[in-house]
Amino acid sequence: MTERGKWRKRLKKRCATIETFLEIVDKHYVKVNELKIDVFPDSKEFESFDLEERKHQLKFYRVVKETLDKLHVGVPFDIDSLTDKKFNNLLMLINAIFYDRPVSFMEEEKIPPVCTLNLANLKIVLTFHQNSDGKYIVKDFFLQK
Repeated sequence: MTERGKWRKRLKKRCATIETFLEIVDKHYVKVNELKIDVFPDSKEFESFDLEERKHQLKFYRVVKETLDKLHVGVPFDIDSLTDKKFNNLLMLINAIFYDRPVSFMEEEKIPPVCTLNLANLKIVLTFHQNSDGKYIVKDFFLQK
């Protein structure tokens, strides 16, 4: 598998690991095929695994995946190589596409009506329509009617 092809598996594995741990905490067992194994983690094990942080992380990974799915992104996304600025672009994309909210940008200059958003190894073509309040409606360029 290529390095680029690993992200989806990594994301899927990350989600599965977190989901399994949360299930163990909730049900006190894990199932392997049809074998049920009782598990009773002690408080020291819980201290090293921030439960609320893992729930938040899992929710974020799911939102990232759903956002990219809405944009019909077929290329695996290398989330590990995001810079801080690119991470902010990802958050903007999530707000615009997943939550369908108008977004604003820190830059003073006007955003072109069609441009490419670079996120790590992805280049996503989007349309930007500026509202009267200065915020932008962002849409997938290829799904415009």
